[in-house]
Amino acid sequence: MLINYLYLALSTIAMSISGVLCGFYTRRANGAKDPMPLFSLVEFCAIFLFWIVMFLISPEFNLGVLLYSLALAVFLAISKIGYVFAIREGSLVLTSLIFQSSLILVSIWGMFFWGAKFTISVAIGLVMVAVSLTLCLYKGKGFEENKKKFSFKWLFYSLLAFLGNAGCTIVQKTQQNVYNGRYGNCLMLFASFLSLFVVLVLYLKSNKRDSKILLKKNFYLPISSGISNGLLNLFVMLLAVSALSPTLIYPTIGVGGLILTALISLFCFKEKLKWWQWVGVVVGIGATAILS
Repeated sequence: MLINYLYLALSTIAMSISGVLCGFYTRRANGAKDPMPLFSLVEFCAIFLFWIVMFLISPEFNLGVLLYSLALAVFLAISKIGYVFAIREGSLVLTSLIFQSSLILVSIWGMFFWGAKFTISVAIGLVMVAVSLTLCLYKGKGFEENKKKFSFKWLFYSLLAFLGNAGCTIVQKTQQNVYNGRYGNCLMLFASFLSLFVVLVLYLKSNKRDSKILLKKNFYLPISSGISNGLLNLFVMLLAVSALSPTLIYPTIGVGGLILTALISLFCFKEKLKWWQWVGVVVGIGATAILS
């Protein structure tokens, strides 16, 4: 049981790392033409290589998994395209927070389809999670970050990222339940391979003028993000067949990642949080404790 909580803690850390590394990349690429598709391409190359290694370590193959891989690839592509274009249209921090909060949707899905128990404490915890996210995401009237105002385009792409990330986790857990925790490496290998083609097309259609300079100076950021993403998916699949309830796993990862992102944004990016956002962080910690 203790190892499951270790997986949960590591998942929470890995959940926040990708967004943070993307934040560093964005700031280092300031002034470059269309830098995000290159980040996505290198990141997905790292993800694909990660799952090649994992598959070679445990080379289990089942033809039935390919259907799940196709569904997962679709959600991965939707998630990545939504994330990249949301960053282009609006705030990086807000996009990352919405992206991470998508795992709350997985918890709700689990109550209807995975037999997760719905109790009063779960209800209170989920309400607190909703309050926490609302407070953390609300920036106040007239707020503007990096001269990027709120727009419906940003909201649309952020929702794509939100739904895509939730869909990825739902497909992963469903496949693990159906196959009793087996063939996860096979699932991710084929899904990451298919998704790699999508981000490759996205990159080829982008402005590649500054790609060589960006890659030379920042190659380690998308590679590290890809490895973190691979580890996150690995831990999530291990948790999917653990004794821990989805009503604990996914809110903890989502809210925990949100808290880490907020703290790193404060100390590394020097982004100040409003008082109500700190209240949201405290409410999020309380929600996680109740859901535990």
